[in-house]
Amino acid sequence: MNRSWSLFVLISLSSLYFSACSSRAFEDTAASNSLKYSDNQMITQETSDEARGEQEMITRQLRIEEQQFQLELESNEAVDALLQALPISVSMTDLNQNEKYMYLSDSLPMAPEKVGRIEKGDVLLFGSDCFVIFYKGFDTEYSYTRIGKIKDADALEFLENTETIKIHLE
Repeated sequence: MNRSWSLFVLISLSSLYFSACSSRAFEDTAASNSLKYSDNQMITQETSDEARGEQEMITRQLRIEEQQFQLELESNEAVDALLQALPISVSMTDLNQNEKYMYLSDSLPMAPEKVGRIEKGDVLLFGSDCFVIFYKGFDTEYSYTRIGKIKDADALEFLENTETIKIHLE
């Protein structure tokens, strides 16, 4: 009897052990499926980025010094937060003879991406709080969160001759 009891306990413990392993295997499979789902989300995000040009963009008035521009805004969390802070009037300083920048008092949500090439008129966020307007195009390795694009960007050439500018965005 004592021997059968020991055998019963051994079989019971073994089955608990193996069922725990199979549960673990299930968790690993679920994690693997979850990874596949995440990969699909990334593919969806890339597709959304390709279709970005086809989406209707929000436009706001941007005054740089005394000139009026239309700023076509992206659809992302950083822009949503920026829109809540409007109107803003700030001074921006020249950097590298291709951009004007200023640090925001509050951080914005980031969605950085390697843009590869910056075009004249791009409005981007560097980090979470550096708001940048580019008035010259160039290749870059830096990552930015896209904020928008200034229409009629050729008219930004006057920025080359000024160290500091005042902008008003509403």
